[in-house]
Amino acid sequence: MLGRVDDQPQQVETGGRVLDRLEAALRRGRWLALPLLLAALVPLTYRAATDPKGDTRFYVRAAERFVAGAPLYRAEDGATTSYTYPPPFAAACVWTLALPYPAVRVAWLALMTACALGAAAVALRWLREAGPRGGRPHLLLLLALLPLLRFGMNDLAHGQTNWLLALLVPAALLWLQRGRDLRAGAFLGAALVIKPTAWPLLAWVALSGRGRALAGLASAAVVAMLPVVARYGPAGALGEVGAWLEASPRFADLEALAPGNASLASTLNRLLSGTTTKAGLEPLLLALDPAATRPWARAAAVLIVAAAFAWLLARRRREPLAPAALLPLAALLSPVTWKAHLVGLLPATLVAARPLAEGSAGRGAWLAWGALAALLALPSRGLLDLAWAEPWGSTTAGLALLFALSASACRAAPAPARSAASPG
Repeated sequence: MLGRVDDQPQQVETGGRVLDRLEAALRRGRWLALPLLLAALVPLTYRAATDPKGDTRFYVRAAERFVAGAPLYRAEDGATTSYTYPPPFAAACVWTLALPYPAVRVAWLALMTACALGAAAVALRWLREAGPRGGRPHLLLLLALLPLLRFGMNDLAHGQTNWLLALLVPAALLWLQRGRDLRAGAFLGAALVIKPTAWPLLAWVALSGRGRALAGLASAAVVAMLPVVARYGPAGALGEVGAWLEASPRFADLEALAPGNASLASTLNRLLSGTTTKAGLEPLLLALDPAATRPWARAAAVLIVAAAFAWLLARRRREPLAPAALLPLAALLSPVTWKAHLVGLLPATLVAARPLAEGSAGRGAWLAWGALAALLALPSRGLLDLAWAEPWGSTTAGLALLFALSASACRAAPAPARSAASPG
């Protein structure tokens, strides 16, 4: 018994030395990050310049309709358009009309790459200021990116906009941490008017009594709507907002059984009714009527996420890193959660990986992190191509696990002791 007690400090010390050596190796080899990034960007740039597809085409079409003063969500023949973002984003994309579409794709790739680099820098700064503890930032970033790299490349390849959100949200968290609530609210408001996936942060801010942050958020929303009001008039702008609120549920219903939809409601609905394939509806657990099970699946998802939110608010409200755990909840609660959306989870993965990088995590935490990486990364076509896993909810399970890990890791704890041999 005494031997087992004596062994524990030696194991911790040995593990710390191993992690320090790994951090030192990563620090020395950080120059390799640039050629690796270029190796990834070169084929993506070629694809952007030659592929007429990409989600950017929806942004360009919406900008064209905005400039023409046409409805954003209804075509002339009464059919719905493919634009699903809030109205201010169409106004923000007007600059794309000045460029040929291939140039738009390349410019968008460059902008989102810059946002990705900025998101990592800002999120690391927020983590350091919110809870200064052990070092090893290179190891921490590597661990955090392992489960997310697949989604980040997907976002860049398809010309989506989630890396911009991944920059705005940690910037809002950083300003909240610094007590600059008005500025924090403005950044959060800018994120929400592009895509309201991080709205649980709004509820957290409201329930925390951060009135100036709410004022900043409202100001950002008003400023974002000014071009829409100027183009459509006050009544027309309200009509466009109403059209977006009507289009969003229709889009959610259309994609409720999509195999790549990682939202909790979608996974529950698929398990009850089946998933969409090229051949039609393929049953999984049950084969119930999708229209009948959809409201129950969504209600169950809301109740589960609300319970997790309430627990986090009750048990972690005073923890500065707790808002990061809201991001997996936001992905679970959204009725449509595509893979590219998950790049916004970077703050949560950093918080969850911090005990591992510091050397304060036990074997169980490393096993849980391995399970998280497996659930989120291995189904990728570039790895094991487990096409069957995502309809059954592998990504959804990964989101739930990430919430548990980040909620656990955000609790304040003393920094682990460093060995005398550790590099400075």
